[in-house]
Amino acid sequence: TSHFVTADQITLFDLLGAGNFVMQLVGVVRMGKLIQRRLFEFVFAGEDCVMDEQDEVHMQTYNALLAMKIWKTSKSWCHFSVAMLNFSDYDFQKLVLNMRSHSRSNTPGSTRPEETPDMGGSVAWNWPWR
Repeated sequence: TSHFVTADQITLFDLLGAGNFVMQLVGVVRMGKLIQRRLFEFVFAGEDCVMDEQDEVHMQTYNALLAMKIWKTSKSWCHFSVAMLNFSDYDFQKLVLNMRSHSRSNTPGSTRPEETPDMGGSVAWNWPWR
């Protein structure tokens, strides 16, 4: 291995090998968690892009309410487990964008979903899997 460090010339094969090594290193880092954290910072941290204690509470409250809503709308414990285990940053992005477009059609500037009178005043969510 010291041959590659002390070599005077670098071949294309050596460069591809180094690229493969870097890709393996990136695979070791849990990129999904980093991307999800960045998405949460974008939504909850606000303009300063710093998650303070209140922003963390908002994020955890949102996640808890989301899990509760998934539990209430799931048909069984198995359906709930599959939905929770497969929930990703793509699903979170779909929920946020659906919620924003849903609220924009009712009240300009509001980030809350509409309240429907047919559901007894409860909030209507547009879930991507329904």
